[in-house]
Amino acid sequence: MADAVRTGRPPGGFYPWLEQRPRLSAAFHTLQGGLASWLAEEVVELAGPLEGATGLLDLGGGHGLYSEAFCRAHPRLTATVVDLPGALEDGTTHERVTRHAADLAKEGIDGEYDVVLLFNVLHGFPEEEARGLLARAAGAVRQGGRLLVLETVLEPTDEHRGGQAEAAFTAGFSLSLWHTQGGAVRPARTIEDWLGEAGCVALARHELSRSATHTLFIATPAGREALR
Repeated sequence: MADAVRTGRPPGGFYPWLEQRPRLSAAFHTLQGGLASWLAEEVVELAGPLEGATGLLDLGGGHGLYSEAFCRAHPRLTATVVDLPGALEDGTTHERVTRHAADLAKEGIDGEYDVVLLFNVLHGFPEEEARGLLARAAGAVRQGGRLLVLETVLEPTDEHRGGQAEAAFTAGFSLSLWHTQGGAVRPARTIEDWLGEAGCVALARHELSRSATHTLFIATPAGREALR
């Protein structure tokens, strides 16, 4: 990291590095699954009733626990989780959740869905790639559907959301993201601006009570009536 900071050239390659180390990879995905298990109930509640929704696409969803939580809350819903093969290996086996191996950075997104999840994904990409991925995710939302984006967000002025520990964690996390993936923790306003560029109207923004560093953005393609 010291070399990367001095030269301004992060090495990147976190996920290929991780997949070559099965024990570390298993620990990493266990960590991600634990976070999802803790946040999923609140996220599903904040997302609203989603009446009439039958198809959900979970981009970079790995373990699939968010998809499983949505399916449990909405009996008519079926979900497709898209992620790298290693991330899907020990994912949910819920009967209405299908797993599809793909690299979001390289492959397109096919079809239209009532609900599209992009949870804890954007911070792992450089700016232009993140904006492009968000635009492709928005393009997969059918008329009347919803795009849900969950991201680590902690503004310097959001003192009510957390203390010094949360601020220090977020700063360190952002540096680690830049070093290993070329990504970053971005301000909430940046995410909202990207949603607008992707042709979306922001419907709501919720700061999670179970995590002082997470924010849920709810949006719908412009000119379309959103699910109730």
